[in-house]
Amino acid sequence: MTEYTIAQIVVGLPVEGPFDYFIPQEWRGRIVVGQRVAVMFAHVKRLGVVVALQHGTDIKNVKPLTKVLGTQPWFDDYLLHLARDMKKRYGCSSGEALELMLPKALRSTRSLELERSAQAVSTLDGQRTWIRSQNTRDHWSLIQTRIKEVLSHELGVIVLVADSAQIPYVVSQVKSVLPEKIVIHDNERTAKEELEGWSMLRSGQRKVIVGLRSAVFAPIDPLGLIVLYDEDNPSFREEQSPFYQTREVVMMRANIHQCGVLIVTFSSTVELVFHSQPERLTAVDYSEPQKARRQLIDMTNFESKGPMMISFPMRNNLEKALGAGQKAMIVINRRGHSTVTRCLFCGHMMRCPRCTTNLSYSAVKKRLECRRCFTSQDLPKKCPHCGKEYLRSLGVGVERVVQEIRRLFPAARTQRFDRDVQVFPPQFDVLVTTQAVLRMLGRVVVHTIGILDVDTEFNRADYRSSQKAFSLLTHLSLMAKENIVIQTMNIDNETLRSFISGKDQEFYQNELLLRKELKLPPYQHWVAVLLRGPEEKIVSIQAEALYNSLAENTPSGIDVMPVRPDGMPKLRDQYRFVIFIRGEQASATLDFVKESIGKLKKKSKVIITVQVDP
Repeated sequence: MTEYTIAQIVVGLPVEGPFDYFIPQEWRGRIVVGQRVAVMFAHVKRLGVVVALQHGTDIKNVKPLTKVLGTQPWFDDYLLHLARDMKKRYGCSSGEALELMLPKALRSTRSLELERSAQAVSTLDGQRTWIRSQNTRDHWSLIQTRIKEVLSHELGVIVLVADSAQIPYVVSQVKSVLPEKIVIHDNERTAKEELEGWSMLRSGQRKVIVGLRSAVFAPIDPLGLIVLYDEDNPSFREEQSPFYQTREVVMMRANIHQCGVLIVTFSSTVELVFHSQPERLTAVDYSEPQKARRQLIDMTNFESKGPMMISFPMRNNLEKALGAGQKAMIVINRRGHSTVTRCLFCGHMMRCPRCTTNLSYSAVKKRLECRRCFTSQDLPKKCPHCGKEYLRSLGVGVERVVQEIRRLFPAARTQRFDRDVQVFPPQFDVLVTTQAVLRMLGRVVVHTIGILDVDTEFNRADYRSSQKAFSLLTHLSLMAKENIVIQTMNIDNETLRSFISGKDQEFYQNELLLRKELKLPPYQHWVAVLLRGPEEKIVSIQAEALYNSLAENTPSGIDVMPVRPDGMPKLRDQYRFVIFIRGEQASATLDFVKESIGKLKKKSKVIITVQVDP
């Protein structure tokens, strides 16, 4: 082995690299690309990854490697390639992308010896299939056939699901074609269990992993198939830097390995529809006649003496279902009992001290809670602003709906299910729930589903709000046998009309046309630069400085929007400002943004992150 003297290292920080480090004589000939090492970076001992080796460097006073963390590399050529693709697409550093691919136990300078299987080449054609399903049953036979074929050629399989609660269900559906032992990648695993599972995949002792979105980075080689189940689920979008979209990473990895892809959708993202040319994806439809009757209830003339929104048509549907011994479900996508608590005397609102959000009241816990940072406090007896005893909790959450249903139907077994409830209720007549019930998709079906406040879904500050609302409704319709009843103040909403009539294609055509007119993704690409820090004035000054730099040097085909407070101006004691940059070409727009940030004289307490097509 050639005795290189310089190792090029990347670290898991938002800094461009690689950085040259001197290889001490004792480790020469033992260092390989993809290996984990410890280095001193910015006066701190950090984990580094070797991405290249060379015989010399023009840099003076090169620091030596601190330690070599095992004799075998964790990253093969495929994962190194994937990291470069992610850097290009999402604007992260190679080090950030590579650290994301490591199990938690290896994201430190701990030394571990790891076995590695011999690399092989996939012998199957990389067939890309898009399964468009209108039920939760028929598509499993195709998934089983593809998995069985791949495993018969001694190739590996990655199955991605959006929620840990869905993993047992998915495994049960394909169990007949799986090996005796597979790797489960869920939120319950410890760091030790995660490392053991990934190490067995890396060594070839296991060939199948079923798990959450980060399982897309599992070190399987050779890889024959990636299954992405329920593609448009919001959980497939990473909410921390680097902000990757799982579907995109699936396609990146499939292109690198030349392996097959199965994308299963009940309601697709607009981006998937846009990019789904026949030469890229073979579409397979599992369609069937619309089963449940879909009904809109116009709430514009509905008058209620109290805060509830159970209309007479909704109540009638519930009465019919319960009278026939059928189960019903009421959906309101708000946790807690009340959404706001304010003083009726002075108008003071109870807000989270760490965030710019109202505190929600939970009658079950008898506490005020922040849905952003999970801070909680007792409900005070007096207003902290004026001292009067006029604090009232207002608005409707899932807990209050439970109380109202129990009042209307005292003989019915009414249960609640949301993120705060760990176990799905085994027995119920009426289930009051949030979108958390979608974890039970394929396992729970009721006679009637009522949706109380769908309008809230359209009023979110998100250009994908219509798509998300359409997706929520479509998924819920798969859980209804006979009726799905929707209350709305916007009876002429095009998205609702498309759903009621079952015209999915019409919805996507309208949504794509609107996105094109507004120059939104996927037609043009947006880059959001978020600046955050503990001192509002400093963050604001830094944001203005960056905006001025961007505005003064804007190339043709790119637009820079003025600085504005983020949709969450304060979150977890961090003040947040955002700058949006729009461009026709994603790579050119991102390069412009990264170059401008690189020239910026940065404030030490301000963190800058970049998100592409947020």
